[in-house]
Amino acid sequence: MTKRFLIDPRNFQILKRINSGGFGFVYSVQNKQTDEVYAAKIINSTESQSKKMINREINIMMRMQHPTIIKFYGYSLTDFDGNESVTILMQYATNGTLADHLKSARLGLADVKYDNTVRQKILIGIARGMMYLHQHHTIHRDLKPGNILIDDDFEPHIADFGLSKYYYTDQTNSITQSAGTPIYMAPEIIEKGEYSYKTDVYSFGILMYEIVT
Repeated sequence: MTKRFLIDPRNFQILKRINSGGFGFVYSVQNKQTDEVYAAKIINSTESQSKKMINREINIMMRMQHPTIIKFYGYSLTDFDGNESVTILMQYATNGTLADHLKSARLGLADVKYDNTVRQKILIGIARGMMYLHQHHTIHRDLKPGNILIDDDFEPHIADFGLSKYYYTDQTNSITQSAGTPIYMAPEIIEKGEYSYKTDVYSFGILMYEIVT
């Protein structure tokens, strides 16, 4: 990680909690000087393996610059209370996750803007972002609707690179610990614990089926 992206959490105030999981919490936060709003992911972990994953996540986010990949603004080794928890500052997507919109659609409560044109725009955006990641030798490894953030214009933003890895075709890649969300995991991961670019393509296929149907 580089000091160029270090931020001071004291310059921000928490607005509200917007998500939680095994990693920790995500909050919307506001810069006290500019009033700009961001998303802040606070990761509560001290294990060496987790630290390695956090370091890799931040490095990937620093390097990947694409309109449909969530924008990275910086990080801190402490949270907003001064505790030793890694904080990642990101773009705030105001329209929730793709999972939220799929759930509403299943209940017949979809936003009126969530029409076939928007569905197509979301799918093309995700495909473009994933193509960019693969061209830069990165596999997401946890592509799913919950990790696709939607902004006011219903543009998709790929997020959560906690399980992502750099990948080169001459490598043998295997999973040493449980990773991913089962319904979106390719058969070769479940059966052999092996992954490649194709495992992301499988995840995208499941995601696409959900959007289309």
